[in-house]
Amino acid sequence: MEMTLAEQPLSPGSVLVAASGTTMVDAGTKGLTPAQKARYDKALALVWDKKPEAARTLLNEFLVDFPTSNLTPNALYWLGETYYSQKRYSLAILTFKDVMRRFPVHSKASDAALKIGYSYEQLGDTQNARLVFKNLLKTYPDSNSAELARTKLKQFEG
Repeated sequence: MEMTLAEQPLSPGSVLVAASGTTMVDAGTKGLTPAQKARYDKALALVWDKKPEAARTLLNEFLVDFPTSNLTPNALYWLGETYYSQKRYSLAILTFKDVMRRFPVHSKASDAALKIGYSYEQLGDTQNARLVFKNLLKTYPDSNSAELARTKLKQFEG
């Protein structure tokens, strides 16, 4: 799963302000048990090692075992990335939408929205991709993801 620097997810502790004025915070590792952190880190290492099936197994286990962890939104986001990396765009969309539905003010929400747009584009559905990117700009205008959405919208136009 190759990503440019601009496409990489926000780091733990990132703070964004949504269009509504709501401050979005990624709680990161604060309040985690060593077991939670170790299991999450192991799953994430598998994502980066391009082993999506194994990563997906560990991420799903993490989500079941730690449904209220500070890292739950991140784990769900990375679950979506495992599908995206395998070009399973419909499943990626569903998973990224779950991130946005369950954690709308978490820093991963804007990243998930961007990946939904990318997924629609990969499926050849530029109409939905445009809608997602435009909504991202309205909802998370100051996010790193919004800048990437602006770039995509300009590419569609010209």
